[in-house]
Amino acid sequence: MARAYPRSGTGAEIGAGIAGGGSEVSGDGASSELPSSAVTISGGTVYGIVMGGSYAKDGATAKITGNSSVNMTSGDILCKNPDNSPYDAVILGGGFAYNDGFKAASAEVYGNSSVTISGGYAYYAVGGAASQDGGAAADSVYQGGSIVTNGDTVLEVNAGEVSQAYGGGWIYSNGTSATDVINGNTYVKINGGAITADFGDGIVVGGSMAQGGAVAEIKGNVSVEISGGASVAQSIYGGGYSADGASASSVGGNVSIVVKDASIGGDIYAGGYGAGSRVSGDARVNFQGDSSKLAFAGTVYGTGANGSEIAGESVIAFGDAENAFSGEFAGKISGFKTLSVENSETNVAFANAFSVDLLQVASTSQALLAEGTVFDSLNIVFDDDFSDGDVFSFDLSDIFGDSATIVESAITSTSDFTITNSLGEMFAADYVDGNINVGAAIPEPSEVAAMLGALALALAAARRKA
Repeated sequence: MARAYPRSGTGAEIGAGIAGGGSEVSGDGASSELPSSAVTISGGTVYGIVMGGSYAKDGATAKITGNSSVNMTSGDILCKNPDNSPYDAVILGGGFAYNDGFKAASAEVYGNSSVTISGGYAYYAVGGAASQDGGAAADSVYQGGSIVTNGDTVLEVNAGEVSQAYGGGWIYSNGTSATDVINGNTYVKINGGAITADFGDGIVVGGSMAQGGAVAEIKGNVSVEISGGASVAQSIYGGGYSADGASASSVGGNVSIVVKDASIGGDIYAGGYGAGSRVSGDARVNFQGDSSKLAFAGTVYGTGANGSEIAGESVIAFGDAENAFSGEFAGKISGFKTLSVENSETNVAFANAFSVDLLQVASTSQALLAEGTVFDSLNIVFDDDFSDGDVFSFDLSDIFGDSATIVESAITSTSDFTITNSLGEMFAADYVDGNINVGAAIPEPSEVAAMLGALALALAAARRKA
């Protein structure tokens, strides 16, 4: 049964796609080059792909030496037959490489590419570029076609509706080595509007989509922000999306997800999706604002989905240096190494128990833990100065309220206890009869590495003398 679009086009119609870089450049060896390009959609209906950059086809090369962008304030980006080709209803910040033959096409943006949506509707919104093949499947390239963005990619949704949102690129290979490279950082800012599940989708992906054997790479960091009353029908993925086992979508840097004043119908993953998705750096998920403005009852994962990998550490935080979180957190927490409660104004009550290696809290914040919460180590961060040998009184219930008994039981039996002073120095500590006894300073990992290096050199010198 054919799927029906959730809406009909309105206003003036354009029956084909729009390219900010002008008409297509096609054929082996053909090329085009422009200093910059931009598209504005302010009403009507476009049946096809809207791209800020240029359109390269069948062995051609298209370059934008500056920035490319699309700004949409109203209107609809649709396709005539969504059952066969829903991917045609796409907004791209960058260019588009397409192959109907057997020569690799290439589309490149030397600067930044961006999409800003302040109204209207599009099925796909992609901050970067896309690659497509006219073979057996849509959106792929024969013979290793490529799309490149040398700067940053940005996808910003302030109002309107989108069914799938990708901060990076979108590339589909027909079993070849098609590539998508973003040399800068990627930013997704869903500051309002809705990410809808019109076709069972409704997802936000910080990185790039790769499918059919394609390889997508973001060399910088990925930042995802969901705020301003925005709604996301399904899940959020901080990393890239590898749609099948033959494809790869990687992030070379770190991933950051910030959620504030939003409604999320699915889960949140610090990493990406699929066994071919990898984050080489760290991943951090941060909740801010008033919990009464946050509708989320899913699970926050410190990993990716379906085999996705995070090489670094994963942290979930409530509040940061400038923003507090207040109220009950109804979601579940799984797979994080560290849970951090930051900002003196943060007052969080966890509805569900969690298990982490490190629980880190600011001494002036409040965190009510659920029964069954487990942590291997507790670190309390103070605004005061102290050093080894000092003793001072402290009431754990000032932070943990009625759950202080859970914490005291842990740190006096199975869990390690450390404290950090205002200089950022960490010390071992004991908690006895309402007092904190400050123990020996704990070296920074870099200091430990330096000491081990010096020891290794000394041992090597001793062996040479022997």
